[in-house]
Amino acid sequence: MKKLMCIAMLIAPPLVWAGPSLCQPLEALVFSCSTKGGKRVAVCIGDTGLSYRFGTRQKTELELADPGSAHADAFRHYHYFRAGVDRTWLTMQTPAAVYEVFTEYEAPSPPTAGVRVFDKSGRQLAKRSCVGQAEAHWYRLEGKVMCSDEAVNSCVPPAPPKPRQ
Repeated sequence: MKKLMCIAMLIAPPLVWAGPSLCQPLEALVFSCSTKGGKRVAVCIGDTGLSYRFGTRQKTELELADPGSAHADAFRHYHYFRAGVDRTWLTMQTPAAVYEVFTEYEAPSPPTAGVRVFDKSGRQLAKRSCVGQAEAHWYRLEGKVMCSDEAVNSCVPPAPPKPRQ
């Protein structure tokens, strides 16, 4: 039995080890990780737009959705990369707070990931760090989400709408 289990682990895709995400069946995973207490953080993208979810598979405690152009500036993407440094985050604006899902790496320290919550003045209210390794596919946001106004941002913005003829 142990031998069979080892073979299954070698041929199974890495998603199996990351645990279940909070994405719906027709959504692609952008970011997912577990936090203390068995909660999950997820960013998912699909035909209906982008979603941030926090909770468990049984109960989503918070969901922020951007159905596309109706809330074009609700979600903002930032990516900075140079040798030994890689920082990416996605911010979601609500009337009360700003949620920021992030992955950060600066050599020689290990990478960090999670979600931070700020009030409108920029004061950090909460932080949930990922336990274990996060699964991140930030490239899925390129050209689909507005870029943050931060300096040195390598985010690829959506193409401007084509003029009507």
